Amino acid sequence: MATHTGTRRAGRSPLIFFAMLSYLVMIPGVLAMNFVSREEWKARAPKEAYKPMTDAKGVKVHYLGPQFSGKQHSECDDFMRSVQNQHMDESPEDYFDIAYNLAVCEHGYVFDGRGKGHRSGANGDAQLNSDHYAVLAFLGKSGVTEPTKEQIIGLQDSIAYLRRAGAGDEIKGHRDGYNTECPGGPLYKLVTDGSLDPGKLWDGGSHTVQKGEDLDTISAKYNVPKQYIITANDLQSPYRLTVNQTIEVPARGVPLTESGN
Repeated sequence: MATHTGTRRAGRSPLIFFAMLSYLVMIPGVLAMNFVSREEWKARAPKEAYKPMTDAKGVKVHYLGPQFSGKQHSECDDFMRSVQNQHMDESPEDYFDIAYNLAVCEHGYVFDGRGKGHRSGANGDAQLNSDHYAVLAFLGKSGVTEPTKEQIIGLQDSIAYLRRAGAGDEIKGHRDGYNTECPGGPLYKLVTDGSLDPGKLWDGGSHTVQKGEDLDTISAKYNVPKQYIITANDLQSPYRLTVNQTIEVPARGVPLTESGN
């Protein structure tokens, strides 16, 4: 299996967005998202060019549909390829690539599908695909139906990542506007109660530890998951911080440059 590498919403100007993103990528330790590129999961090349995604209203969340028994993380690359193969070789829709923009495994890793800036094929018809990005959760109608804590964080990361690419704030289920049960009851509840919203996006930077602060309070202050702060600073258990210690608080929705499986 490949080694996985893992801002407030960007302005509408593409030049501003890409300049900001390039700046963030150059700063060690300010990136936070367990991201698996197409190269890393060994995706097949699409059979045709993508259609551009412009003025997306937000994101629609999906599940796999049938039974899903769960995977060890070492199996997630293979499973992502199996989804792509099914879409490209067996689906009645005759997809030219995996239909989803992004997919999130149980372990919280975000797999690049059609990616940002490209229209999905998963939402039901051309208009629905033009209106929203499509993000898949590795969950089923039976078997593993409840998202893990890590998967919820990964879904938030996916939405943050797409917002940085210009997506609007809407978070909906596949069933919204299309006759389907997708994404299933447990996941749809999180869609409707706001649990998948990443909130205000911190753009990354340093923080000087104040008296009484710990990782939990700093995580809450910047709305960045604690594990990403631990990873960015290579902190060791039991993760004690000292007053006046300077740590990096990574940006939400920007892939980490390095991450273990």
